[in-house]
Amino acid sequence: MGPTSTSILELSPEILVQILEYLCPHCSGEVDGTDTRSLGTWDSHVVKASQSTLYGLSTSCRAMRNIAQPFLYHYIVQTEKTGLLARTLLQRPSLAGAVEGLAITAVGFNGKDDETLSEEDLATLELRMQTVGTDALENDTSERENILGMLMLGHTPNVQKLSVFTDCFIPMMYYPDGALSCLTILRANCDDTGNGFGLSVLAGIMKAAPNLKTFVGYNLVRVSLKEGEIFSQSVTEVNIAEAAIWKEDFDMLIQGFPSLQIFRFETGGDCCDDIWCALPAEMAKSLLARKETLKKLNLSISARFYPDEKLVRNELIDDLSHMTALESIILSVDSIYTESGADIYDSDSDDDTDTLIDLLPESVRVLGIVEPSGLEGAIIRLAASAPEKFPLLRKVMLQDVDEEQYMVYKRVFKKSGIKCVKAKRLDLIIRG
Repeated sequence: MGPTSTSILELSPEILVQILEYLCPHCSGEVDGTDTRSLGTWDSHVVKASQSTLYGLSTSCRAMRNIAQPFLYHYIVQTEKTGLLARTLLQRPSLAGAVEGLAITAVGFNGKDDETLSEEDLATLELRMQTVGTDALENDTSERENILGMLMLGHTPNVQKLSVFTDCFIPMMYYPDGALSCLTILRANCDDTGNGFGLSVLAGIMKAAPNLKTFVGYNLVRVSLKEGEIFSQSVTEVNIAEAAIWKEDFDMLIQGFPSLQIFRFETGGDCCDDIWCALPAEMAKSLLARKETLKKLNLSISARFYPDEKLVRNELIDDLSHMTALESIILSVDSIYTESGADIYDSDSDDDTDTLIDLLPESVRVLGIVEPSGLEGAIIRLAASAPEKFPLLRKVMLQDVDEEQYMVYKRVFKKSGIKCVKAKRLDLIIRG
């Protein structure tokens, strides 16, 4: 008797779903909506690899199509086939409801638009757009791509993660209140490093997302908020990378998220010759507005983004000592204070200040420092005084420290009952 073959369809529906969840980048967790590192790729490499397999399964037979097709639409990336995709989602509400992750663009495509929409399609799209608060469909191809991307968002009611490839100045569509009730993670990227983007272009999306929890932005240069106005009451985490904004804009950024609990800010971009970034001391003062809510902070500041005359040692960020809820703090050495002189970086200098002791709040539990060179004395004094001044401190993480110096730190912190570890990457928010 010959061997018997078994069809995948003979597996129970529960097992089939588990297999498809493993193939889906959204369900498997391969698409991390809180990480700025993948903003430039729009996760397209992850999506393409999984979609080919899911597409093959969904076209194998009708029974498999009913199971696999919704997973195929769990996470979709806007391409030059935007019109066709938008039409499919509009005509198939069940598939539109399956979309949980979406990457769209607010800028036109440079490539050839090789699809043709009928007059009937255009009329349908225009009618649908009116229901989400936008004007009539534009004839210009680049504008049409922008609007169709927004349209897909307006008619995918279960989207949880949204990535927006935004233009410097073009605002996104405004939606009715609560229209994006499932949206919890919003990411925004602008590849125009000369101009960056302003946070106000996303106000329409934020106001329509009452359950939004996380905002991730790449290349932010403007905030523009009216006095008393906020961006989102529900957002608790803001993760900003490659940013260059004035003190006034930084104030508005913190003002715009009154429930802020986790905050990361990294300087960068190509526009700092014209825009002087808020200084670390100015940032610390602005953060006092969230002293009762902010629990985790990461300031990844680089002195090279500041004009020399702005870098003075007396701008210590000691305002952090007044933060009553702050538990986890990660700082680059330039975030502690920026300095054009050599004394902080000169190993022969007489470091007799209580730099770290003065800036830390009593509530701190975890401390991370990137490139702690020049803070040797301050770190050792912190270790000695921590049991009395910082009774909750349990872990210190150091990045870019040589082995010999690390062993010294490890011994002095161990005496105080505090764990000291070498870390490979502290420029992202540490969770847990």
